[in-house]
Amino acid sequence: MRELALTAKDGTRLQGWTLEPRNEGDGRQPGGPAEDRGREGEASQPGGPAEDRGREKEASQPGGPAKDRGREEEASQPGGPAKERGRQGEASQPDGMARRQGPQGEAPQKSAQAEGQFRHQEPSRPDGHERARSRPEAASPLRAKPRAAVCLVHGMGEHSGRYAELAQALAAEGIAVLAYDQRGHGRSPGPRGHADSMETLTADAERAVREAVRLWPESPIILYGHSMGGAVALAAALGRELPIAGLILTSPWLRLASPPSSLARAAAAWIGRIRPAFALPSGIKQRDLFRPGAHAVAGGALDPLCHTRITVSTYLAVTSSAAQSLASAGSLAVPTLLLHGTEDRVTSLQASEELAAALGPLCSFRRWERGFHELHHDERREEVIETVRMWIYANS
Repeated sequence: MRELALTAKDGTRLQGWTLEPRNEGDGRQPGGPAEDRGREGEASQPGGPAEDRGREKEASQPGGPAKDRGREEEASQPGGPAKERGRQGEASQPDGMARRQGPQGEAPQKSAQAEGQFRHQEPSRPDGHERARSRPEAASPLRAKPRAAVCLVHGMGEHSGRYAELAQALAAEGIAVLAYDQRGHGRSPGPRGHADSMETLTADAERAVREAVRLWPESPIILYGHSMGGAVALAAALGRELPIAGLILTSPWLRLASPPSSLARAAAAWIGRIRPAFALPSGIKQRDLFRPGAHAVAGGALDPLCHTRITVSTYLAVTSSAAQSLASAGSLAVPTLLLHGTEDRVTSLQASEELAAALGPLCSFRRWERGFHELHHDERREEVIETVRMWIYANS
C-alpha cells in the first residue's frame, strides 16, 4: 500500500491510499509484511487507530491488537494476509463507531503504524495531517498490470482504512484498489460528517477516478460505493462523464431503513437554511453494522477515525440526490453490481430493489439473506468478496 493525497477541485487535500497486485515472482503476498522489518521506513495503515501498549510509538493492527513478535516496536500486518481470507477468524478493519473523537470539526490526527505498508512521517501541517505522496513509484519488474482497478468510496462516519481486508483480497486476484477518505471523514480535513453539497462529493469521486486512470491507464476502472458512498458513486455515474467500466453498490443510501418523521425533515430543512453545518448524531449503532461472530473486528478497539455525526447539509444533500438518482436510474449506461442484505437496519432494501428494477438487465442484483449493513464485514463476508471479484472479472 502507498499513501495518496488527492487535491480536490476546491483545493481540499483528501487523504487516501492505493494497493497494487504484484507479480508472482515477488515472493510476497499483496498487502503482506515487508521482508525487512527493521528498516527505518516502516509504514502505517491508512486510517487505522494506534493503541497505547505502554510505548507511544508502538503500532497496532487496524481493528485489533498487535501481536507480540518478540520486538517491542514491531508492527503488525493490517487486515491479515490476503491468501488466508477464507478463514472465519480473519481480521478486518474496526466497525466504525468511535469512542474517542477529536474536537468538533477537526479530523483525528492519529493513525496506526503497520509494518511494511507506509513510511512513517511526522505531521507537517498545522492541522496535524500527514503529508502524503501522490506520485506513483516507477515501474519495476515487481509491479503487475492490474486486471482492473477499483476506486472505492466509503460510507458515512467511517474511512477508507476499514476496507483494507477487501483491498488485500482483490489485490491477491490481480485487482488494484484506490481509496480515499471523503471530506469530513477519516484523515481528510473538514468538520466531521459535513459536505456542503452532493456536487462537491461527486466532484471528489471524479477526482479519484481520474487519478486511478492516471495510475493504471490500461486497466478498466470500477467505481465502488458503500452506503453513503453508494449514493455518491451512483450520483457521480449518472451526472458526470466518468471513464468507468462498471459500478458496484453495496447497501447504498437511496433511502434510510427508518427515515425521520415528516416533522423532523421539516425541521432539518429549516435548520439547513440557517446553519447548514449544524451537526446531529447519525443514529447509526455499532450493533446494526454487522454480526461479528468470530470476526476479530468485534473484539478490537473501536476506531478513533470514525465518528457518529452528520450535518444537516450532508443529510439533505444525500437524501435529495438519492431520490433524483432513483428517478433517473434508467439513464445509467454501465454494468452495475448491487448487493443488499435482507436485515439491513441502516439503508433501505426496498429502495435497492427499486433501483435494480429501474436498471434492468444492466444490473446484477443480489439479496443477501440475513445480511446486515456492512456485508464485507458480516458473517458471510468471504462469499461477498468472492462475488465482487467474480463480477469484476466478468466485466473487465
